[in-house]
Amino acid sequence: MLRRLAAIALLLPLFPLGGCANYGLSDASFEFLRADVTPQQRARLARLDYPADAEDGPPLDAVVIHRGSAIRVTNRTAEPIDTPRLWLNQRYATDLPEPIAPGQTAKLDLSTFVNQYERSFPIDTFFKPDSGFPVVLLETYDPKANLRRAMLVQPQRDRDIVELVQAYNPLD
Repeated sequence: MLRRLAAIALLLPLFPLGGCANYGLSDASFEFLRADVTPQQRARLARLDYPADAEDGPPLDAVVIHRGSAIRVTNRTAEPIDTPRLWLNQRYATDLPEPIAPGQTAKLDLSTFVNQYERSFPIDTFFKPDSGFPVVLLETYDPKANLRRAMLVQPQRDRDIVELVQAYNPLD
């Protein structure tokens, strides 16, 4: 009996006393997981409109891989990717912090991509594993040339392809 009480006393701290309730906290409580985007930058990016009337240029020979809260962009061209703006899924914009040299792989935090409502790109979290969106299209945009160029995005999982077909409509 004493051994059983000792075992329970040792294991008791491992069990949480409360449930996993959110207690009214919004997703903003996870801001410490996000890259630093100032409110001024967020407001400026939110005012941008997707350049739907821009000319579609030839696709860039670059590969985009979405893992967790970041994307990795590998430039496979002979020229740097130095356009000032990137568009994700035709709704989220960010500024390219520095050019991506030929053969270089750049890691970009998805929370730096902002939509028209000043919201960051939704990512999966530990407590909300299905709350993120799939990355299906990444484009560079050069405002001087009014030119958009798409990059090849590798799907993260089969669910991404199904969600793209069923739920994603770039023209709404």
